[in-house]
Amino acid sequence: MSIPTAPERVYALTNSAAGNAVAVFVRREGGNLIPLTPPPAPGLPGPLSADGVVRPLPAFPTGGLGAGGPLVSQSALALSQNGQLLFACNPGSNEVTSFLVTPSGLQFASRVSSGGVQPVSVTTFGNLVYVVNAVNNLVGTVGLDGPGTGQIAGFTIGLNGILTPLEDSGRVLSSPFSGPAQVAFNPDGTLLVVTELTAGRITVFQIEEDGRPGTVVENKSAGSAPFGFAFNAAGHLIVSELGSLTMTNSSVSSYAVSASGELTVISTSVPTEQSAACWIVNTPDGRFSYSSNTVSGSLSGFSVTTGGELAPLTADGRTGITGTTSLPIDMVIGTEGRYLDVLTQGTQTIMTFQIGSNGCLTPLSSVGNLPPLAVGLALG
Repeated sequence: MSIPTAPERVYALTNSAAGNAVAVFVRREGGNLIPLTPPPAPGLPGPLSADGVVRPLPAFPTGGLGAGGPLVSQSALALSQNGQLLFACNPGSNEVTSFLVTPSGLQFASRVSSGGVQPVSVTTFGNLVYVVNAVNNLVGTVGLDGPGTGQIAGFTIGLNGILTPLEDSGRVLSSPFSGPAQVAFNPDGTLLVVTELTAGRITVFQIEEDGRPGTVVENKSAGSAPFGFAFNAAGHLIVSELGSLTMTNSSVSSYAVSASGELTVISTSVPTEQSAACWIVNTPDGRFSYSSNTVSGSLSGFSVTTGGELAPLTADGRTGITGTTSLPIDMVIGTEGRYLDVLTQGTQTIMTFQIGSNGCLTPLSSVGNLPPLAVGLALG
């Protein structure tokens, strides 16, 4: 007899300055998402509105604070490889929160200082967690590198998901004006990659056996303003390039990544024909990549060859339409590669698209009532 698998979940960060929290949504058969409502606190009614409709918020509190403003980043949430832990940035209180994933939702585990100011992106591999802070807080570096220098910091995961700062793991980025947008491990956890939006670099740290950053390689981005990225199934690095917010000159590039962290361009700045390609996601089989174009209210799809070459799926770059005022940002794709979920910040919803065998996107549904500045998606 087969054991039924748990329904797929999507997590979103509320990013509220009054109290950060994680909203949880559950996948139904057919692809639709519905909110997983937290159990009410003792002595308090559940989150019902006057019309009797269950609302997804308030969600599971992080214990910290959101930014209370737009967060320029990808992956403000990260799920552990085994799906048992969730990590969240608290950019307003300079902390990182860890949760245990439970059948009823999330259980708070720990909250620690991010080691800097305004953590914007978090990643995990094995027993390690790394965060990138928009501003560094390393003693003796402010006068040398400037107060705007980004910085990474590492943590170890202990019993019950408790985070402990990893001593001597902090490293500043390449420029006083780095503008870090995302941090993530490569598939085998030997490299840590950071996109530096304003510096125009993709910085790669080798991770030593003790979990600390070693040799660093500062790669020049193939295109203007590298933002989000994701490794595909073949190990190629696919990167979105913001370009200019006021022009339709955003693009996507692909790279081969060496064991030392050096990047070799495969496809250079393939145009989206849209504005502000900021977030990127790949299908599990590596055949397709998608960028969310925040200003244009669209998603651009690309086919990806086994060698990592990119080709647009649609001539106008509009593989999926979210709407002119929708502001699509973070995206996730499930392990089966059937559905793409995108956080549409302008309409405060998560939109779900079905992915066709040819990479085409068909809108299915949307679920709403997220705060105006919600950011970050994770799926597991």
